[in-house]
Amino acid sequence: MRHILSSEINQRRIGYFYAVYSAGSISAAANSLNTAPSVVTRQIQILENELGTLLFERRHRLGMKPTEAANIVLEYYRETRANQDKLEANLYELRAMKRGNITIASPNVYIAALMDEVLNDFYRAYPDINVIVEEINCPQVVAQIREDKAHIGLTRSPLIDEPMINCLARASLPVNLLVGKGHPLAHVRHKITVAEMARYPLALSPLTFSLRDLVQEVEREERIQITPTFTSSASSALKRFAVLSGGTLLSAFAACQEIDSGQLIALDIDHPIFMSAQTHLIVRRGRLLSPSINQLLRLITKQLSFFNQDCSHYPAVRT
Repeated sequence: MRHILSSEINQRRIGYFYAVYSAGSISAAANSLNTAPSVVTRQIQILENELGTLLFERRHRLGMKPTEAANIVLEYYRETRANQDKLEANLYELRAMKRGNITIASPNVYIAALMDEVLNDFYRAYPDINVIVEEINCPQVVAQIREDKAHIGLTRSPLIDEPMINCLARASLPVNLLVGKGHPLAHVRHKITVAEMARYPLALSPLTFSLRDLVQEVEREERIQITPTFTSSASSALKRFAVLSGGTLLSAFAACQEIDSGQLIALDIDHPIFMSAQTHLIVRRGRLLSPSINQLLRLITKQLSFFNQDCSHYPAVRT
């Protein structure tokens, strides 16, 4: 479609047009606008020049008769007003947290706690807010936040050289060796060394996961190779492997139910890289966040147990 307008439509002049259309004359429109008739006449003339068409037939004593073009402009005016009213209503609902979408990017290991400790309360308080939880691995979480594909991220990935990422909270979540009751290391009374751990079948997450980055750092420092017997991106599969026959590397927090039920035992690993692992709550630096997103962030930092350091939620770890 060829553009025929030389410039953006001036909404103030459209207001003068509507006053003339409604009142039927320049003088009546001027009275309704509390201005001089010459001002109204001038604004209508400018608008007609901008649109390149006549909007009214000037009839002496009979007032202003709208042309067919005026009826089209009237439809535009009404649609514009309706859209403005809708915009104002939507912005009000957004400020009042009665509408909106929030996307959270998180690896699987945090989602159950997020649902139980935070989102259940949030849904009850703000039922009209749509929360979307994307289950992805930690490096992808950082990318999703950086590219504005998610509003909130939970990640274990180190935030080195990430100027666009703002870390709002961090928590120490050491990586533990999780084993079943029948595992040879299940009843030792000391911290497990990396060499001891490497002697037994081990389930690990894929190389693209941040946990494997930690494993590779340990391998380089200890000059040892940790070869997995089983690899899976699903934490449930890793834990099941540990219950049945071997061990896996996860934080004890990720296996609360299995540890509390006695299916798994969490053992501390005697290595600073595993012991100093952290989880981060992140957003993009400088991104304007809605009131509902800020409220959810407050709830996460207050109620998610590993951020508020409520140790009563943590399973027992054998040290």
